[in-house]
Amino acid sequence: ELDRQGSLHIPDPCLSAQTFLTLLQGQIIERARLGAGPAPTNEEIEQHIDACVTFFLAAHHANCPD
Repeated sequence: ELDRQGSLHIPDPCLSAQTFLTLLQGQIIERARLGAGPAPTNEEIEQHIDACVTFFLAAHHANCPD
């Protein structure tokens, strides 16, 4: 819908969704899942999510209103 409206450029929504989920399940989550370090704090999780969303929007050329 956002692609159709021109807010984002997402030629392959399924691939974009899969890629976004992969970003979210990045190293911070994998480390915790494998017990390779301490569980991430809520702040670390929030920072990770923010970084993933920022990256996703930049990759899809989000048109942000001024």
